[in-house]
Amino acid sequence: MAGRRNSYYDDDRNDRRRSRSGSRSRSRSSRSRNDGDRDYYRRGSSGGGYRRRRKSDREARIERTTWLLLVLVFAVLYFLPDSTIPNWMVPAAGALILIGSGVYQYGERYRVSPITWIAGAVMAVFAYYSFQSGANMVPFTLFTFAAVIVLGVITGET
Repeated sequence: MAGRRNSYYDDDRNDRRRSRSGSRSRSRSSRSRNDGDRDYYRRGSSGGGYRRRRKSDREARIERTTWLLLVLVFAVLYFLPDSTIPNWMVPAAGALILIGSGVYQYGERYRVSPITWIAGAVMAVFAYYSFQSGANMVPFTLFTFAAVIVLGVITGET
């Protein structure tokens, strides 16, 4: 048993060998300035699961800004009288915030949560439906905002 190698270290050595061979074919100049900030998944020590790399400060700041903008829409609705803005503007603003945040983060090569894309698409559908039919989709939009923020806190992603 003493002479037998541990499979964990063998896997680690094979991973290093694979990563070295892949990096030889790429030139250094073709790498992005954000390669160090990318959200790679690493194999956990148990060998079964994956764990996320910690977010960079810049990525976390972008996500906090997204949350702040969503909360700002809540605040604007609270302070304005009821029929001041059209019903379709609230879901349109939410869709613009979430999809815009997703596109920006994707462009920076950060991982974008599916929650962001799904909620942005749902709000775009709410905005379209509200614009076409005149229905008040504000309560559903506010519920979607709250769900995005709560799920983001629970999962650590937005």
